[in-house]
Amino acid sequence: LPTNGLSISSLPFDVSFNAPFEVGMLSYFNGGINMDTAVESVPLQIQLDLDSPTDQTKNFKFDLKLETVADCSPDPEDWKDFVYFPDVLPNETFDYGGKKYTLEVLGFSKDGGKTLENRFRVQEYDSDTAGLYAKLTEVKKQLPDGDKNAQTGGATLIGDIKKKAWVETEDIGFTEGGVRDVSDLYKFSIKEQCEVSLVLDQLAQNADLEILDSDGTTVLFQSTETGARTKELITEILEAGDYYVRVYTPGSQKTKYRLSVKGESITEEKDSLKTAKDLGVLSAEQVTELDKIGFGAGKSRDAQDFYKFSVTEDKNDVQIILDGLKADANIELYESDGTKVGTSDNKGRKADKIDKELPKGEYYIKVIPQGNAKTDYQLTVNSLAIKDEPDDKAPGVNLGTLTPANAITKSDKIGAKVGSGRDQKDYYTFDVPVDDTNIYLTLGKLKADAKVQLLDESGDEIDTSTGGKDAIEQTLEKGTYTVLVTPGGQSSTDYQLKISAEAPFVDDYPTPKEALDLGAVSGKKVFNNEIGKTQGRAGRDEKDWIKFEVTKDSWVDINLDKLRQNADLVLYDGDGKTILNHSQETGRTAETIQDVLEPGTYYLQVVPKVGGRTGYQLSVDISDLGINHVQKFKVGALNTVGTYSKPESIGLGAADRRNELDQYSFSLDEKTDVVINLDDLTADANIRLKTSQGFLLFDSTNSGDSSEEISENLNAGDYVLEVYPFGSAKAKYNLTMSTAGGGTDDDSPASLATDMTKLLNADKLYKTKDDIGSSIGSTSRDQKDYYSFTLSGEEAVSIKLSGLSGNANVELLDSDEGLIRASRNPSKTAESISETLEKGKYYVLVTPQGSDRTAYDLSVSLGGSGGKDSDGTFPTATNIGGLGDYEASDSIGLQADGYRDINDYRKFTISEKSKFSLNLTNLKQNADVELYDADQVLLKSSRKTGQADESISDVLTKGDYFVRVLPKGSVGSSYDLNMSASPVGQDSSVNLGTLGADPLTNKGLSGETGDPVDEFTFIVGSAGFVDINLTGLKANANLEVYSKAGTLIGSSANAGNSNENLNSFLSPDTYLVKVLASGGLTPYNLAVAAG
Repeated sequence: LPTNGLSISSLPFDVSFNAPFEVGMLSYFNGGINMDTAVESVPLQIQLDLDSPTDQTKNFKFDLKLETVADCSPDPEDWKDFVYFPDVLPNETFDYGGKKYTLEVLGFSKDGGKTLENRFRVQEYDSDTAGLYAKLTEVKKQLPDGDKNAQTGGATLIGDIKKKAWVETEDIGFTEGGVRDVSDLYKFSIKEQCEVSLVLDQLAQNADLEILDSDGTTVLFQSTETGARTKELITEILEAGDYYVRVYTPGSQKTKYRLSVKGESITEEKDSLKTAKDLGVLSAEQVTELDKIGFGAGKSRDAQDFYKFSVTEDKNDVQIILDGLKADANIELYESDGTKVGTSDNKGRKADKIDKELPKGEYYIKVIPQGNAKTDYQLTVNSLAIKDEPDDKAPGVNLGTLTPANAITKSDKIGAKVGSGRDQKDYYTFDVPVDDTNIYLTLGKLKADAKVQLLDESGDEIDTSTGGKDAIEQTLEKGTYTVLVTPGGQSSTDYQLKISAEAPFVDDYPTPKEALDLGAVSGKKVFNNEIGKTQGRAGRDEKDWIKFEVTKDSWVDINLDKLRQNADLVLYDGDGKTILNHSQETGRTAETIQDVLEPGTYYLQVVPKVGGRTGYQLSVDISDLGINHVQKFKVGALNTVGTYSKPESIGLGAADRRNELDQYSFSLDEKTDVVINLDDLTADANIRLKTSQGFLLFDSTNSGDSSEEISENLNAGDYVLEVYPFGSAKAKYNLTMSTAGGGTDDDSPASLATDMTKLLNADKLYKTKDDIGSSIGSTSRDQKDYYSFTLSGEEAVSIKLSGLSGNANVELLDSDEGLIRASRNPSKTAESISETLEKGKYYVLVTPQGSDRTAYDLSVSLGGSGGKDSDGTFPTATNIGGLGDYEASDSIGLQADGYRDINDYRKFTISEKSKFSLNLTNLKQNADVELYDADQVLLKSSRKTGQADESISDVLTKGDYFVRVLPKGSVGSSYDLNMSASPVGQDSSVNLGTLGADPLTNKGLSGETGDPVDEFTFIVGSAGFVDINLTGLKANANLEVYSKAGTLIGSSANAGNSNENLNSFLSPDTYLVKVLASGGLTPYNLAVAAG
């Protein structure tokens, strides 16, 4: 390829002083070279033969600069090379008339000298020619103080910038006469408020631009774009006065430049209703305006823009959108009399939208910046005429009579263009022939958002459903009803309306009087039914009562199983009020009651848990007591016996003679504290305490071989303690029952509290070891340990209860023993409370959970955690163990013993795929929370501002995880942390949230056995292209996206562990993303982004 080439041909000339003349013609070819061989400059010598006043020859030497550009930009315009002269006069001079003169090169021209450029630009593999012009100019005396143009006194004066743009070509950063030109100042004045525009361009290297106040030092505005040939721009509204413009170059940069300054008078266009810009009569075609708002300062700030439009149809659907924002701006809609009829004030750079039905008339749009914001904007306006079709007026289309045997289905479209208008409403009517009819109404097969309303005969709304999310379920009386279908915004969609009916709700066995009667049971009877079903608003089957009769002393085995959801079982005496026994297992575990019943009538109650609904099978099996079913033991008067102890076994023997129940009868002579313990268990067994008439008083049903305990204050009377196995368990046990006088609790009630004040004030820390839940003597039990302290001023207090061998809780109380805060974690998990307290007296109360007994370590500190940060790193994280439901009160960011608590780490374990939920609440100052996996990789975080609650939810697979609580900046705060994990069995959808400027992300693991699909939902608020990426794969996984109605929108199924990508234009709605593992277990990173 040909290389670069430069040549010049001289011309003869006659000249006079200060008159431009053509020296010669310069030609340049922009060829191909290696950048390391580029020539930066070539010498140029111009020889003048002077005839007057004396014959003499003068040689003027110049340095012609070349800038060779690398051809790597995608824009060929950037490939042009530059040829230019530095703005430096040559050293050669001559005398004439007592003055010194020299030759000054003016630049290049292609039009015979009419216009001059300081640079000569040539496109790649092209050549060009231009004339080189110069003039003879007087040499000014060099000022002694160096760069005169860098001082305000030497600033170049600019003329009237309002008549036309003032333009100057100069250079910056070059050295002349031993002085480097680092700053050029220009001065201008304006007599009235103006919008002043400055442009600095034709740069070979970087240079910056500033507007200075009249003192020449205060910077008002500046432009500091980076990189060579970047244009610098400043446009601002300035008050009347004097100003300076400063051109300077960062570092060792040097360049030619062109500076233009222009001023324009301020007009009142668009700044009021009277001067609003007229957009004309709106139609379906969009009208777009590009402008900016918020610029300027003081009274001259552009704080509002008005636009005027009119609509000519009787009813018009007008849509106004403000987008393209770089900062926050809002819109308002006004009638012609100035009455506001609409507004949109979304935060940040989020687009604003007003969608309004307007009658014929004239209207105004107002664009305003939020606070001090400055931004460009795009305003888009259009209008669709609304035309009423025959089915768009009530009563609409009659769909007939609705009965359980006659469901209604109607398919149509809504929101579509009809002529010049739009179908906005579809009305339908139907008849309900009988009272208390349960109806189910759905609007499905939607391609965009739509709304359905159920109205009564008066036109009043009964119920509504938007976007096909929920069915309308109602119980209706006899009569005629109306259905109204409307589109969401300006969307258009097909739809299918379905209405079905069920017969009026009848609760089958709601009370003991209406119970299902099994009669006298001998042997086994089985009953199948359903509980918890809701029919419209007519009612819910909340309980089933079953009645049965026992004809002689019998062993009764009652089972409730085949449950789909949790339900409980209760056994009542013949009055239907007195509870004899109950079973309340969790989840879908079968419920079992085994007991000895005397002849008589009994009731069973089946109850769903909370809002559950489930089928069930109830069996009642009554058999003779037999030889070994029940063993009876007489303890006697327990006050006299003192302590009764007996080793025994339960659950042994073949099915027909299995030992199912051990009964211990005893009596009390007076009101007494009784402690009953079932210890040394080899399998799961439970205890329950009844009156001698068989009424259940208390029970203890710990799982596995854990000890059971009942500790209560009982009245004088006769009692029966029953020991029974759990299910088919066979267990040995040791039973102990005790009662006698003797012990004294030395730290309960509160008046006997241990006072911690002295140690707390001296050391900021109080520590002690004790136990709770143990017997005191043989009539009492240590159930409360009180501690007190008094604060002389506001303090941050931290309380920790640890070293537990059983379950215990801790509470913080005020001086009146009112609860301030409590920590009640399950099992042996440590308890903690952190709170900022005012001056006053307070109590700390330690209590056992139920019948538990445990030693404990109690620490109370002032100012934070009270010593070394024991949970400030991953390795020292508080280990919660298996996560079920967890609560903790703590603090973060507070100062204690010379250090600040800036991290609280907690570790927990998920035993199977579970839905995880975390909430950080009751914050006094800002704090954040983060979730990490076992490798300490951040999975999710919540970083809201101020005292807003933080939350994280996700579906986690089996493994260990960490939670980190950290303060925001230098603040400190107490907080409550709540976490829970519940097995999901099959996949649950994870809600990623609403798509905004930042991508929605999730890290996961897919391809577990029996669980190859992970599902995520997200919301699109504004129509546009959405980019969905699946990366970080170790095995093959595919990607699919669906509409809310379940329609497949797109899929990506690349081979192997290649990334998957989908890019689709999505309307505002909710969407479902599926990650489908097809190559085994693989981690993945899912990202949903706008664009």
